[in-house]
Amino acid sequence: MLSRQTVVAFPVALAGLALAAAIAAPVANAQYKWIGADGRVNYGDRPPPTDSRRIVRAPTGVPSSEAPANGDPQLPYALRSAASRYPVVLYTSPDCEPCDMGRDHLAQRGVPFTEKRVQTAADVRAFNKLQPGTSQFPVLTVGTDRMVGFEAGMWNRMLDAAAYPRSSMLPPNYLARTLEPMSPPEDKPKASAEPGRPNSAQADADVGGLLIPAQQERFENPIRF
Repeated sequence: MLSRQTVVAFPVALAGLALAAAIAAPVANAQYKWIGADGRVNYGDRPPPTDSRRIVRAPTGVPSSEAPANGDPQLPYALRSAASRYPVVLYTSPDCEPCDMGRDHLAQRGVPFTEKRVQTAADVRAFNKLQPGTSQFPVLTVGTDRMVGFEAGMWNRMLDAAAYPRSSMLPPNYLARTLEPMSPPEDKPKASAEPGRPNSAQADADVGGLLIPAQQERFENPIRF
């Protein structure tokens, strides 16, 4: 026969186990662990806020579907995660003042981005395959979101939604911009043998009139491709 002391201790022990399991469950299901501004350790299944003091890492053995599969190891985790999940691409044209302003804005905020310049007929064809529905520049894409024209507030809201840090976290001397060709290089075209028909070189020279810098005071809301 169980003593009175044993009978009383048994439900207490069960309650303790249940409490321990309830506390451990969120930790086991967590994908992220970080130290908040108040010094407390936090767990969650979403990326920590950008104002956290220090990101520790996801708990050992717990897979994270939101962790970047790749990325530059020189970058802090929060920045590498955003750049891997929502890469930023800036499409520009020659002699475009809004393009210069947009490029400077991304660099000052510390956003790694790829710039693709549209300046030849081949570039225009490659750009049109993206179905942008515009010939105005710059065009910014953040993941699948897109915006035509530069407007600092709208660009910042797009970057905020993609969890890019609001201030630069780039390492010293790190170049934010990667310049890539809009289209693969083509063989140098030969002069056209047909009178009255412009050759490819002349067509490239005429492309400049089709590339229009977007007006600063007018911009489109972000849309998806």
